[in-house]
Amino acid sequence: MKALKKSLFRKNIYVLVAAIGMFILGWLINKYLVRTTSVIYYSRAIEDKIQDKEKDFEDLVKDTALLQSIVDGTYSEKTLSGLLFEEKRYGLFVYDQDTSFDNQLRFWNTHLIKTGILWEERDTAALLGLTSGKFVHVNRTVTLRGDKKYTVDALIPVLTQYFVQNTNFIRQFAEYPGAEKLVDISLQPTNYPVKSLKGQTLFYLAEIQVDGRQNNWWSFIFVLGGIFVLIVYVHQEANYIYRLYGLWTGVSFMFITILVLRLGTYYYPGFLNLRQFELFDPSIYSSSFLLSSLGDLLINSLLCSWLMLFINRRISSYPFRPFKQKWKNWISVIVLLTIMVSASFVFADILQSLVSDAQISFNVINIENLT
Repeated sequence: MKALKKSLFRKNIYVLVAAIGMFILGWLINKYLVRTTSVIYYSRAIEDKIQDKEKDFEDLVKDTALLQSIVDGTYSEKTLSGLLFEEKRYGLFVYDQDTSFDNQLRFWNTHLIKTGILWEERDTAALLGLTSGKFVHVNRTVTLRGDKKYTVDALIPVLTQYFVQNTNFIRQFAEYPGAEKLVDISLQPTNYPVKSLKGQTLFYLAEIQVDGRQNNWWSFIFVLGGIFVLIVYVHQEANYIYRLYGLWTGVSFMFITILVLRLGTYYYPGFLNLRQFELFDPSIYSSSFLLSSLGDLLINSLLCSWLMLFINRRISSYPFRPFKQKWKNWISVIVLLTIMVSASFVFADILQSLVSDAQISFNVINIENLT
């Protein structure tokens, strides 16, 4: 017993401390460094992008010769290519104010944004919510040849958002895909404002306070490294106990340790936050509490394989002696056969649930339906 305590608390204690340290470091990086700096980074980055487009728009409205060619329709193909949304990265609209009816739309550079929308404000910048997302609206009134007045509007994309979400229409920040998993637009004041070129606050960014938020890859690497080091520690201790007290004592230690750690991940899923990965999505596959996703099935399979491999590598040198009483031998045989048959039925049930419970197409003949 003293030798066991020495191994647990002295010999391999540094391995355990290293594993715990990596877990703590990954958690601290994700909670206090990455997530906080993510809000600061995205607020500054989005603000810089908006202001860069505002500067480009201001230069455009000062170019009266270009605007005159736009309203007259005398621009060249090269000029048009430079005005398109793909080049400008914002929507551009020119309205004629001097008409008998509503202001007439004379030019637009994209079909991605709904046209024909007029606003009462003049020479302002503000955040607008449209059917395709949120945009920063900037407009200027210009006077061209013949003292004719025109309204030039710019719609700078901030967040694309659609009523129906799919692979083609997804919710994401313009030019910053993935930021929507960490931050969101807030109309309530926060410590992270996004301002216009003139210093006017357009909106605020707020940190997303949900458990399912995606962790930073750096923190996940530290956690993954901690898991690997912890596995090494458990394996070393189980092997040491096996050499001191025999096979089944070492196996029992490993089994109980694996069971406790695995139950911890079930009851405290936020620690690893595996739901952020599609492999652990219950909507794809879920048959029970233990097999709540394909990822959980994979982890359980790997843990069982680890335990079986540990036993298989050591059982060949373990002496099996029959009991003196025959009835004990018969009971042992019956128990072992029962375990084997039960395991076969369990595996068969898992295979059946993969077909019946998973939202995966097994119609391999129809290639278009495979996902």
